[in-house]
Amino acid sequence: MRTLLLVVALAGFSACKTNKEQWIEKFIPATAESFCKPGVYFRECFDIDEAGCLTLARRTLTACVEQHRSEIPKTLDETSGGEAGRTIGACAGREYEVELVSQKKRHDTAKCNDPANWKP
Repeated sequence: MRTLLLVVALAGFSACKTNKEQWIEKFIPATAESFCKPGVYFRECFDIDEAGCLTLARRTLTACVEQHRSEIPKTLDETSGGEAGRTIGACAGREYEVELVSQKKRHDTAKCNDPANWKP
């Protein structure tokens, strides 16, 4: 559910065909911005400010891009960009959450504990 938020970041640049490196170059900052908007799970359910969120989001996204680089096609369109974005976004979302949970920075509230509350 939370990874669906990340697909929104793809909308601006996946409609046209683009090469892998251009896609990655645009994907990481656009998706980090989506992670860290006010009202989004990754900001609202963790004790983290915008700057910290952006730093952690970029770091986890970069690591996940590298982890899945061989799965990203050389040329991406809307469909393949969406698929790659969901894979990398899910990876980054898990890593982001694991890191902040391990630091005991996740809010234990009904809203944060119910994934149904975080649909886009």
